[in-house]
Amino acid sequence: HPCLTRATHHAPRATRHAPRATRPPPSPRALPSSPALRSATARFVLAERLLLMRVLPHAALPALLALLRAAEGPGASTPEAADATAGAAALTRALDGVAAAWGSAAHVTHAPLAQQRYLTAALLQGLDALPAAAAEALVAPLLSGVEQHLRSGLDAVRKLGMRVAERV
Repeated sequence: HPCLTRATHHAPRATRHAPRATRPPPSPRALPSSPALRSATARFVLAERLLLMRVLPHAALPALLALLRAAEGPGASTPEAADATAGAAALTRALDGVAAAWGSAAHVTHAPLAQQRYLTAALLQGLDALPAAAAEALVAPLLSGVEQHLRSGLDAVRKLGMRVAERV
């Protein structure tokens, strides 16, 4: 019957726009502790390819940062040996690269706005995931990046710099 078809056809559309429930980021203990995650190649792919080269959905950032934090330091041989400082060191190294890329004049001038928003979100979420002492080590490159962003002629880019400046 045409009326029934039309009524059922519109019902899924209404639910399609309903807000999605967000899940909290996985804790490092809930993440896989396979040797593949602890390899240098895995850390490279997480830090360089997924964090710096791609624009992932912002909802993926907490899981990506948790994976980086869970990545075992190079000297540990078992998952139990990977402590918070090793995870913070891996995350700090990754965020150091993000801060350098985010603050470079070439990035501020030539990178698409979506990439700049993504790196800004990664920086802010990464700083929240780091211990205070490790976050302090990133202040100098971040302030340099804030200066570059504030010099931009685009309001959206300047606002990204202001968001990071508020956090630092």
